[in-house]
Amino acid sequence: MKFTSAYEIPSVIRKRTSALRGFVCLTILTTFVALRVSTVEASWLIEPERFHASAHGQTSCVECHGDIAHKTPHPDVRNVNKSIKEFFRAEQCEDCHMEVFEEVDEGSHGGMTDKSVEELEYCIGCHDPHYEMSASARKAGVDLSLPAEKKCGTCHEYRDVLPGLSDEDETCMGCHRHTTNDDPEAAERVARLCFHCHGGEDARESARIHPGLAMMDIQAHSSSPHHAVSCLVCHPGSAQYGHAEQPLGDCLDCHVHHDEKVTHAAHLTVSCQACHLEGVTALKDAASGQVLWRIEREPGEVSRVHHMVRAGDEEACRRCHAEGHSLGAVAMVLPAKSVICMPCHPSTLSVGDTTTVIALLIFLAGFVGVGSVWLSGSLTSDIEQREENKAWGMTRGLVGALFSVRLFSMMNTLILDGLLQRRLFRQNKARWAIHQLIFLPFLFRFSWGLVGLFASLHHPDWQGTWVLLDKNHPATAFLFDLTGVMVILGIACAVLRRANRPSEEIVPGLPKPDWAANALLTGIVLVGFLVEGMRIAMTGSPVGSEYAFVGHGLSRLFTGVELTSLYGYVWYIHAILTGAFVAYLPFSRMIHMITVPISLALNAGTKHAH
Repeated sequence: MKFTSAYEIPSVIRKRTSALRGFVCLTILTTFVALRVSTVEASWLIEPERFHASAHGQTSCVECHGDIAHKTPHPDVRNVNKSIKEFFRAEQCEDCHMEVFEEVDEGSHGGMTDKSVEELEYCIGCHDPHYEMSASARKAGVDLSLPAEKKCGTCHEYRDVLPGLSDEDETCMGCHRHTTNDDPEAAERVARLCFHCHGGEDARESARIHPGLAMMDIQAHSSSPHHAVSCLVCHPGSAQYGHAEQPLGDCLDCHVHHDEKVTHAAHLTVSCQACHLEGVTALKDAASGQVLWRIEREPGEVSRVHHMVRAGDEEACRRCHAEGHSLGAVAMVLPAKSVICMPCHPSTLSVGDTTTVIALLIFLAGFVGVGSVWLSGSLTSDIEQREENKAWGMTRGLVGALFSVRLFSMMNTLILDGLLQRRLFRQNKARWAIHQLIFLPFLFRFSWGLVGLFASLHHPDWQGTWVLLDKNHPATAFLFDLTGVMVILGIACAVLRRANRPSEEIVPGLPKPDWAANALLTGIVLVGFLVEGMRIAMTGSPVGSEYAFVGHGLSRLFTGVELTSLYGYVWYIHAILTGAFVAYLPFSRMIHMITVPISLALNAGTKHAH
């Protein structure tokens, strides 16, 4: 018989746009006991300070729990999933509060007369036996949120430590004391409590009683990545009744979101555990489209789920990216979108895949040639005619301009003449419009991706970060399809305009169209739309993808088609076309898109200087 546990981590998946809450790691141990059943806390751990100020703060544990010391086993794995109501006995309170029960027998208590005797006898429905403030503390106005020197001197002379406990009570609190963050043994103390059932010699009996109990190897756990972290950080509701129903903590409480290089296009619907836990199987929730995780184990089998899979382990990626799965993921591990993808997509500065390396080598070689042409000209001084002197002179002039009043003139020219093409607009408005249809979408996408990359690295708590990176967000989906259509429209207009005037020089002195570059751009955009349509179809048309009006329309062509194997090859065609365009750019007439803005800005700085 195998035991299967499937988990959904809503906070990890649905709160990707929430604030990065690293400080929660420092405070979660002081707040987890606020989980309540009615008004009594179901936690097994006691906060010493709150208990000390309570009505029972000077009462020994054994006065109410005298039977526990003789119970074997304790804790009993058979009890942990019960509710706290099942453990309450009115006799525990009646021994000291006889007068209250006499009043209850008459049908009233605390001014309540509309309750049954059974309801009135359920004391913990209104009173928390561990934290009910004592009458003297209430009268003195004790505020436990104040600093120690203010709150601890309210009822008595200030002391910097709580009074010591009896040997009997210290035995109880050895396991039940709520560990605070400044306790160097916090993680070890909580682990001892957890391992009583989940590991070590005592756990053998627990496993015999409850065959489905998750077992751990304590020695192996000591070498796991989170061995020094309290169990309560990842399992904040574990030290309380209703143990099996506890939610797991949010990995993002302590860990920063991955950037695009690691997540390979932002796996926003994939739980962290599906990639990083050892021994789990990824599965897709049909209703939400979220990729969750499942563990299958034999009775008594030791779980290695705490031994995290390190980032960069390709085998972890193959849990989803392999043949024969039903997760809607491509059946191969694709590289992260690299630096050559940045003009169109939120991507990274990585240079690791073969396509990028070859494309950049050719691109740089071409730019060396362009630079040599620039350096072949003459500078103002005859002394500086050697190329190294020319390079030094240009560099010195540029640096000088950046730290002078010339900078404003250079930026003005760069924006108006370089990016917005003011001169071309004055010469030929039709050609300007065509040029902007092609150029502005790339400028927009590049800016979008650059902001997204910077935000994912430095401001992952900003809500806009994940809007920028989520391809299925309505704004991202619509604007990226719109800009792709603009590029195709611009190239089509250029072709039609040239076809109608085949032998005429449209504007003297301006570069002629580069049909090879236009063909590569057209191929990149069209194949990009095809890749998008396949992705939407393969992932089951995620919410928001309908705003990608081109990709969503194309996705309908692939209804019922198995795409997980085909998608990767089409993706590589798109990547290779992109690499070819980047490699060809320094040798094409389109190089003026880069050189002209730079040249105009430099010339503006020089003219201003003279």
